[in-house]
Amino acid sequence: MQDKCHFTLFSVIFLSIIFFCHFFNCVSHSDKTINGSSYYTTSKPYTDVAVYLPLEDSWMKVEYPDSLQFPWVWGEYELRYVHPSEGLKGYQPLWINHYFLEQAEIKDNQLVCGQGGFSSLYVDVNYLDREVLQTILEIAQQGFPVCIPNRPAEPGRNKTGDYEDLLQELCSLPNVSAEFTDIAVNPLLVHGAEKVDFWCWTIGNDAYIFFAHPQAQNLSYPLEYG
Repeated sequence: MQDKCHFTLFSVIFLSIIFFCHFFNCVSHSDKTINGSSYYTTSKPYTDVAVYLPLEDSWMKVEYPDSLQFPWVWGEYELRYVHPSEGLKGYQPLWINHYFLEQAEIKDNQLVCGQGGFSSLYVDVNYLDREVLQTILEIAQQGFPVCIPNRPAEPGRNKTGDYEDLLQELCSLPNVSAEFTDIAVNPLLVHGAEKVDFWCWTIGNDAYIFFAHPQAQNLSYPLEYG
């Protein structure tokens, strides 16, 4: 087990370094206006599907079970084991929170905040705060596509009187569905026989995709030294 972890980690680091060195060399030679040093200031992450970060779920669960705890890992609030749905993997989903939703605007059918522009919102949680629900409802009422696979409950001991009414109003909108395929706007960015980890940046109309070493997908902490 130690040798396997050691080899896997070494492979990931080594191949990542080789890739980035080759990548920056290709970028600087293929386009005279872009080089490795300016790449980070001219590029931005590819955005398509916004995924609500399940903070309320972590607050309600409090602590991890013993099997997931380590001396430096204790509470669900750390969000160490939270991952987007496997069905979204080829879209490069990005986490967003309530603050993002409050600041965002609908422009050209996209949910825009800062440099991020999304075509759909995915909310797969067990608990959703009433204020967050209200914000999502206001966004959906503008026709923006929203996927809610599971019907969330209101967290906390003190309940508001209109939560179920707001949730029912949201779920009854034609652009809101429990199935992501019903509201997805764009096709998969990356698809194939196997789902792989990747990251995509864009510069203008160009996309640059970094594919991680396949063995890196199953790495988890803590990694044993050896």
